[in-house]
Amino acid sequence: MKRLLLPFLLFSLFPLCLHAQLSVSPSWLYLDARRPAASLELRSSLAESASYDVTVRDRGQGSGAASCRDWLRIDPKHLHLTPQSVETLYVAADMPAGVGDGEYVAELLFLRDDASGGEEVVVPVHVRVGEVYSDVKLAGAGAERKDGEVVFRFNLTQMGNAAYRGNLVLRLEDGKGREVHAQEGPVDVYGSGVEELVLPSADVPPGRYRVFMHFDSDRKDLGTRAIPVLSKKYTIDISMP
Repeated sequence: MKRLLLPFLLFSLFPLCLHAQLSVSPSWLYLDARRPAASLELRSSLAESASYDVTVRDRGQGSGAASCRDWLRIDPKHLHLTPQSVETLYVAADMPAGVGDGEYVAELLFLRDDASGGEEVVVPVHVRVGEVYSDVKLAGAGAERKDGEVVFRFNLTQMGNAAYRGNLVLRLEDGKGREVHAQEGPVDVYGSGVEELVLPSADVPPGRYRVFMHFDSDRKDLGTRAIPVLSKKYTIDISMP
């Protein structure tokens, strides 16, 4: 099995669903001085009533992304959804005076407050102040053979004052120029993070390999919220024992 793991969370314009029980639309929010408040629509598909607590938290641990957690006001903080019902959650950002330009992020956590197993939905909130710009940099790469798999790791760093939300085309070739693996998809970098490509060891025998990474910012799902960034390419040579 070949898979490209994307630890940088992707949130599209489509509703975010949890086992088809709770959907939230839109599945992310962007706020700024001209639009400091917005609403979310929550829809339940459960056959019974369910209650959810809503809290605000920082987005990820150790990413280095600037936080807007303390700026956000939500109403209500507790939701009771009857079968097939639709409820509205209001979100507003109180931006401090004098705060620097940039994009600040947090997450809304919807947690079901019964004994059903701690089901939850997470919705990111981005607050943009002044001029925002972004880019991405490959900060390092390596590979490890372990437990029947080869894990290629790529350390990515956000450049600029906003998260990098783009697309990544990744190809792996062996020493003879033959394609071993290729995949593409969206990638979101908040502060910093690690991209991983995991392949069975049998597909990556000892030898030299070349990785091609192509980033672009043509994100249709973000619409006008996408930050245009010049495309960027990296080529990495890796030796596998």
